[in-house]
Amino acid sequence: MSFLFECTECKKHYLPGEVWYLCPACSAGAASMEPLRGLLRCVYDSGAISRLLTREALRLRNGSTFARYIEIFPIKSAESVPPLMAGATPLRPAVNLRRALGHDGVWVKDDTTQPTASFKDRASALVVAAAREGDRDTIVTASTGNAATALAGQAASVGAKSVIFVPQSAPAAKLAQIAVFGSMLVPVKGTYDEAFELSIAACEEFGWYNRNTAYNPFTVEGKKGAALEIWEQMGCASPDWVVVPTGDGVILAGIEKGFADLVALGLADRVPKLAAVQAEGCCPIYRAWEKGSLEIEPERKPRTI
Repeated sequence: MSFLFECTECKKHYLPGEVWYLCPACSAGAASMEPLRGLLRCVYDSGAISRLLTREALRLRNGSTFARYIEIFPIKSAESVPPLMAGATPLRPAVNLRRALGHDGVWVKDDTTQPTASFKDRASALVVAAAREGDRDTIVTASTGNAATALAGQAASVGAKSVIFVPQSAPAAKLAQIAVFGSMLVPVKGTYDEAFELSIAACEEFGWYNRNTAYNPFTVEGKKGAALEIWEQMGCASPDWVVVPTGDGVILAGIEKGFADLVALGLADRVPKLAAVQAEGCCPIYRAWEKGSLEIEPERKPRTI
């Protein structure tokens, strides 16, 4: 493990353990219920790592994404990763889409085969691994469903406690799935944003470890594993485009980060073009892009299926 945290705004660097979540300087003036400021990005010693992580080395390695690419993940050992192995999901030919588009190069990265059936297992597995290495036995997140289920399952597999703050809009079926894993459910009479804020306050009060998406920089790192797999599954080549379902943008950031790390190591020649797709009833990133603005206006009343 050889990395630093870099603030995406002021570009200041921090040592691991010096900070846990956000840049102290940039996040200090952030208002409650507004988009996070001072997000951190993991940066690696590409020069040193490129001598270890080569195409030949990858050919000789087995195991999940975290084990195959351990040098560019912010954990000391792949043995810290929960036994519910995240990653190594199939890249399937999208037969009907190929026919409809008249193009034979359309693929679907199928993360429904993850342990709890969603992409969120990737981030949750890495966060749980980091918590184990930091001797944190209680991990918290705010979620309306998939991220909470993933954390609950991954934490349960290593005997760690998980506390889930859920807004009143969370589907009953998801709550049942979370409860099956033995998590403590904390219902919040309010929105996801309010559950998010309360979870942060609880972590500060009780010393718990927070998995909240984007707030914890390792969530982007966990999700970048899909990009590493896509590159390898396509014959160690970058595709032309990756179409990414986009909520708050962390999966999008993770896919970009994975390919950018491969380029920095000299393993890939380029980062593909990325297409962010949002639901029409909740598309704040799309609206900002359409206006040419870098400021995101939160969707107060999302309307999605």
